[in-house]
Amino acid sequence: MADAPLAARPASHVCLQFSAAGVDRASKDSDKSLSAVQSVGKTLWLAGDESSSIERLTSDDRGNYAKHRSFDLSRYFELPGKPGEEVDIEGLACDEETRRLWLVGSHSYRRAKVKRGMSDDEALAALSSVDRQANRYLLGYLQFDADLKDITAEPSKGFALPFGKESSELVDAMRENATYAPFLDLPSKDNGFDIEGLAVANSRVFVGLRGPVLRGWATILQLATEVIDNSTLNLSRRADGKHDLVQHVLNLGGLGIRDLCPWNENLLILAGPTMELDGPMRVFLWRNAFVHDRSRRIDGNQLEWLFDIPYGDRHDHAEGIAVVAGQGTDARLLVVYDSPGKERLHDGACYDADLFRL
Repeated sequence: MADAPLAARPASHVCLQFSAAGVDRASKDSDKSLSAVQSVGKTLWLAGDESSSIERLTSDDRGNYAKHRSFDLSRYFELPGKPGEEVDIEGLACDEETRRLWLVGSHSYRRAKVKRGMSDDEALAALSSVDRQANRYLLGYLQFDADLKDITAEPSKGFALPFGKESSELVDAMRENATYAPFLDLPSKDNGFDIEGLAVANSRVFVGLRGPVLRGWATILQLATEVIDNSTLNLSRRADGKHDLVQHVLNLGGLGIRDLCPWNENLLILAGPTMELDGPMRVFLWRNAFVHDRSRRIDGNQLEWLFDIPYGDRHDHAEGIAVVAGQGTDARLLVVYDSPGKERLHDGACYDADLFRL
């Protein structure tokens, strides 16, 4: 891998206007926990990891985004959790040809947090508490009847891999893999199995793992899916009966994957720590990422370390990336942050996302 580039500064900012009017509880305060973003024409699709909805904003003449619409995922998927329970969406991806907006939950275990004011016994009890949230196993797509670039388009139906309160078809397939099976029952922040990136290209679904990181190597899973009887989504299988699942391991300097974003024939990768750390946060380019049909190692000239993204002390953690058009044909990388600093929120009037030059 090349020498470290200089840390980048945002070229500009863009305002995301999340309005309270007409927005249900499922999406309340979603701007404070943004974890995924997808750009399609004049619209931005966003998700927060503490809600059970996805959000759509539309750009205005100044390039900012407003006209907030919220879409409750329980209208399109049979969610096994309690009403309003978070889905922990960590990735969004668009397939414009098929008019599909893909989304994925973290699929992870969760260890309780130690909170300020806890006694020693309470803190130790919290660290001993591990649970799953029932809705986190969602991997599927929203089908649209209209072009996704249509700013009035709405989902008509949802398709998802079979999932329940404790597992999914994807998790069952990973249990067949001796490398990853031991990590499926570890909490996400303990280097356990944790999905935090999604991309779609050439009818393949690319799933980025924040964890596990295997002796410094991150993982992208390449999946093929098929619709059965026009109602059920399944993982495709090869001629030998095994799941059509390709495993790519990438040398990202010990970091896990926070988001994925196609850019022409390449894949942009947002990388960050697997464990509970602020940074570093880095953007990599995987060249010609969509031509591989077998598991492989990705390093050397195939990967380019583009730049680092600034981060704060317990705030401004880069979580989602999307390529948006700049002046003329000059593309920009839009970055949204979980735990945004107060200066980004402008007393609730808008949320400042950053634009970086590519």
